[in-house]
Amino acid sequence: SSRAQESRTFRLWTTTEADKPSKTLIRFETPANIAGTALLTVQRGKGKLDSWLYVPALDQVRRIAAADRSDSFVQSDFAIEDMTVGIDNEARKYSLVGTAKCGASECIKLEDSPRTDAAARASGYGKVVLYVDSTRYVVHRVDFYDKAGGLLKVLRAEGLVEAAPGVWRFDKATVANVQKGSKTVMTVLERSYGGAVDSGLFSPSNLDAW
Repeated sequence: SSRAQESRTFRLWTTTEADKPSKTLIRFETPANIAGTALLTVQRGKGKLDSWLYVPALDQVRRIAAADRSDSFVQSDFAIEDMTVGIDNEARKYSLVGTAKCGASECIKLEDSPRTDAAARASGYGKVVLYVDSTRYVVHRVDFYDKAGGLLKVLRAEGLVEAAPGVWRFDKATVANVQKGSKTVMTVLERSYGGAVDSGLFSPSNLDAW
């Protein structure tokens, strides 16, 4: 289909400091009809997560309601909440449910599910199961289940690289929606670590300054 041939490029910035909110900004560069579109997420802990979306065509920055986080992200198989996932022990509970082989690696299977009613309402998933590399601590696979308990999507990661000393990352992630039969591939073209980032980059009021 034509959708399967669509291609988009974006840049992602993230900053994490001890005892401070973690922040992530995604800004699209191509194609022209979505260039400048930006998603800003601030993870404050204790179940508090704020997201804002800037759409140049509307010249509008809007705060994303919890109920809208399960919406498709720029017409892909990724949901908005997939781009804002973080560890949050206040709102989520994590359980070891087994082990599995991940290629040549051994993975632990970690179930992530809502701890509170508010967290359940804020997610489009009943639960997710992550396959975590037991030595490099990267996620090889994620199974997403709908609220009825059915398998909805599967994310598989490939191209493991040491992005920085002792920091392992994947260069490719493929999400297949098993209920719709669609697929989205995300490929990393370039990355850097440790550089200074202007704090103003992560301000909702600056999302339209592009």
